[in-house]
Amino acid sequence: MIPVSSKRVRLDGLHPEFVARLERFFGDSRVRGRVVVCSGVRTVREQAVLFDRYRNKGGVLAADPSRVFGGGWVGSWHMVQPDGFGYAVDLRLTGWTDWGWFMRWRMFTGFALPSLGRIGTCSLGMLMGGFRRRIK
Repeated sequence: MIPVSSKRVRLDGLHPEFVARLERFFGDSRVRGRVVVCSGVRTVREQAVLFDRYRNKGGVLAADPSRVFGGGWVGSWHMVQPDGFGYAVDLRLTGWTDWGWFMRWRMFTGFALPSLGRIGTCSLGMLMGGFRRRIK
């Protein structure tokens, strides 16, 4: 199971291989309970709102939903692409976790961000304003 920060986070529409890799990631006992998905698949309208906030300097980096790149991909990896799937999630650390722990764990395990292999990307808290630390 992939933990999410709220019921508004959409995981339906993610590429099945990306979902399988996320499930393996969240199944690791060193990750379980420390990381959640805070943003998944977005509609064009949702992406447009984020991009407009970014463009008007009121939000964090967000892709233009109308851009076309890499041979037909559109907007953001969060948006459903021409093949019918989304390829991105944003992660948020929870509780006692801090980014230092996560980066050390990542280096130790070889978990590669921003890429989960060749399918899918993860942003570390980008939707929430960059690298946010929650240290207790």
